[in-house]
Amino acid sequence: MSEAAISGERELSGPEKAAALLLMMGRPPAARLLKQFDQPDLRAVALAAAGLGAIPATMLDRLVEEFVTDF
Repeated sequence: MSEAAISGERELSGPEKAAALLLMMGRPPAARLLKQFDQPDLRAVALAAAGLGAIPATMLDRLVEEFVTDF
């Protein structure tokens, strides 16, 4: 069972995770990265961002840790 499920938080999909990280980065760095996305991925991230809502800081911290570990 994941940490999000244990703490009662919802699981984020891949596009939702990408959207959250991009939103955390701010406009200039996110814009540079978004230029690298192909059209279907860009659409998926944009749709995910539109429906993301508020994300608890603990979830954002875990998301950043996951990203750093994976890359």
